[in-house]
Amino acid sequence: MTPESSMEADVAIEGRAWTPLVATEPAPDAPEDLLSIMSGPTQMEEVTFDPRIADVMAAEPTLHPGRALAIDGMSSSDQVALVRRGFEAMAEEAWEVAAREFATLRPLRPEDAAVITNLGLARLQHALSTRALGSFEDFDGSDGRFDEAIRDLRDAARLDPSNGSILFNLAQALLLSGRVDKAMLVLERTGLGSGSDDPEVHNLIGACAVASGRSSEARSSYEMGLSLNPGDPIIQENLRLLGN
Repeated sequence: MTPESSMEADVAIEGRAWTPLVATEPAPDAPEDLLSIMSGPTQMEEVTFDPRIADVMAAEPTLHPGRALAIDGMSSSDQVALVRRGFEAMAEEAWEVAAREFATLRPLRPEDAAVITNLGLARLQHALSTRALGSFEDFDGSDGRFDEAIRDLRDAARLDPSNGSILFNLAQALLLSGRVDKAMLVLERTGLGSGSDDPEVHNLIGACAVASGRSSEARSSYEMGLSLNPGDPIIQENLRLLGN
């Protein structure tokens, strides 16, 4: 592989595959309230979930895999090696190692949204793998590792605000950190909301609704996702969990 070639990987995460994706449709310019999310305070405030969640679901919904991005135009063999090791570590679920490789690469490519996105995803997975999460309602989002991941993904979104994959990743990280309202704001204000033609976005909207105790809205979102991709096993299972 030459330094100029693209680096891509399918990364197995929790039995599924992460495929590098890029947005096919640009999102509208980010409004002021969304920009406030992307440039918010460094320290995340403590957030708790609505306790009604326990009455809404028997188990927490499953999210689709995050979207790692291809990295192009590397200027040296050292950069190629860092990217290769980062993706290899992701494939092995060695999240701390992956984060270290992408963190080393970041100052060498400070304006590369793909590098920063992959760093954020690695840090997010490291946070998830090192914290014994019970269910959404038990998690207050105060772990600093989640803060780092969200800061990275916000930085990437500022650099490339029309990239739907980065915004999708940011919204998922916000949900997983307990910031449900801000996750929904990212989705609704960037063209990734209820009008999206992406079934995974509708699954994420449904998970946000579950986390807020709004089971009827969750059901509608899951059904919309299945109308776009009837064979999606993740959405099928999440809909089953809601019951009748």
